[in-house]
Amino acid sequence: MTMIRNISTAVALVKVSGPTVAGTTTITPTAIDVSAYDADGIMFFTSFGTGAAGNKMYAHDSDDNSAFNDIAASTVTPGSTEPQQFIDIPMPQHRYVGPVFLRGTSTTIGDVWALLYRIRKEPVNNNVVGTMQGLLLVNPADGTR
Repeated sequence: MTMIRNISTAVALVKVSGPTVAGTTTITPTAIDVSAYDADGIMFFTSFGTGAAGNKMYAHDSDDNSAFNDIAASTVTPGSTEPQQFIDIPMPQHRYVGPVFLRGTSTTIGDVWALLYRIRKEPVNNNVVGTMQGLLLVNPADGTR
């Protein structure tokens, strides 16, 4: 039997946190246990409501989900007109990895998502609580949606 390769069963999409209200406090969502997904990489992505030099995203990691260290050179500053950001970490060095959002200028942060990839336990079921609802269509026919 040939396995059909597609992205929705080869990656895990996990909602890390919901949108925030405007403010200037630092936001530190819950870190993801990369080993629980048996994944070789993780990418976090979101959007700031306001692009400004004082608003930044960086990543931190930990072996025990309590003592976190900043990941060197991981800071991303949003553009003034395109405040979408991502951090992609292939082969993370520690079990738990998470994003941190510095808000130097009052802003909101949209939903924060983690995409875990190169998962060794396929297929991944992304239609569960805390991930994303969706549909995989293989050889779809034309017709009424």
